[in-house]
Amino acid sequence: MRSISSQTLGGFSLVVGPILAGVFFVLQPGGVLINSAEMNEAYATIYALSRYRGLASLSVIGVCLGLILSLYGQYVILDSIGRQASGGPLARLGFTFLAVGGAGWFVVQALNIGMADTNMEVAESLQSAVAVYKAETSIALVSILVVAVGFLLYSLGLLASNACNFIGAVLVAILSAIAVAGLVVGFAEPERMPAMIQVSRMCYVVWAVWTVSLGVRLLRQKS
Repeated sequence: MRSISSQTLGGFSLVVGPILAGVFFVLQPGGVLINSAEMNEAYATIYALSRYRGLASLSVIGVCLGLILSLYGQYVILDSIGRQASGGPLARLGFTFLAVGGAGWFVVQALNIGMADTNMEVAESLQSAVAVYKAETSIALVSILVVAVGFLLYSLGLLASNACNFIGAVLVAILSAIAVAGLVVGFAEPERMPAMIQVSRMCYVVWAVWTVSLGVRLLRQKS
């Protein structure tokens, strides 16, 4: 059996991971398309998750798998540029932030499965789900901030290492800095947080496209 190199597998992971996570995030009940609800609408989100329990569980699996693939691909890039390369330490610090933020998103997805089991007709079950949702929201907000910092540092590290497209890395760094600043403002002024969340979601699209481009670059180098 022919072995698969880490470069090939890493490139494939970078291409598939962000797309997989993005698609299932959009399909997640209570999110963008199905029974869409804002972050401060706990009851609407819980209702959506419990009504479409099967889809909620499937979306959790898809999002988590996509995140794992993305992190693996980003690790492969770090391994390829070496520890002593210019920008390598900064990229590794960024990867650490991405890994921690990703872990936070894993927790958020796990809590979604728990809320999907809520019995909306039982008051105690609903109250428990609301408490879980409040905790989940806090974890999600902190995780988004950590991921934004991670992409800022990671893109600057790869840029210094000449391991990516210059224009793409600069764009990601700028948008990540905007996301970080916006989220900090949102934490300081909670009434602005919903708008900042929308900005972060738009940034995810750019992060995903850039990550896919890194995967394509890896695959082309291999070929």
